[in-house]
Amino acid sequence: MVPAEERTPSLPAGLFHNGWIHLLEDTEINFLLMLAWLHFRFGAQPVFVASDIRLRQFGLGKDAYEAHRMLNRFGLVDVEEDPNRDFDGYLVTGYNEGTMPKLHRFVLRREGFDEKAVPKIRSAIDRRLR
Repeated sequence: MVPAEERTPSLPAGLFHNGWIHLLEDTEINFLLMLAWLHFRFGAQPVFVASDIRLRQFGLGKDAYEAHRMLNRFGLVDVEEDPNRDFDGYLVTGYNEGTMPKLHRFVLRREGFDEKAVPKIRSAIDRRLR
C-alpha cells in the first residue's frame, strides 16, 4: 500500500473517461507511461531519454519510441526536435564533428486527454491522409 503522502507517477483520468485507453496501441500507452515517469522524476519541463536507458529501464525499442509521432498528432505529446535534423527526422546534418545531436524533448499534454478520443483520432487520420 502506498502512503497517502507519497507522490506517484500518474496519467490523466481522461485516458479512461474519454476512451483513449481503448484506441491507443500498446506501444503508445507504454510511451505515455514512460513520459509520466520521466515527468514525475524530473518535473514538467521537456524531458528526454537516451536509447540505452529507454531500452534497459523501460523496455521500449525503436518502434515504441516512434509512437511519439502519432501521440503528437493526437495532441497528447509535444515534441521538440533538434533543428539540425533533416526533414524526415532521422538523419542529422550541420552539427559539429565529435558532438552528439540533441535528443528529442517531450512534454505530456495532460489537457489533450480532456478531448474525446474518437473524433480527435479520426481528425488526425483525415489530416494525415490529405
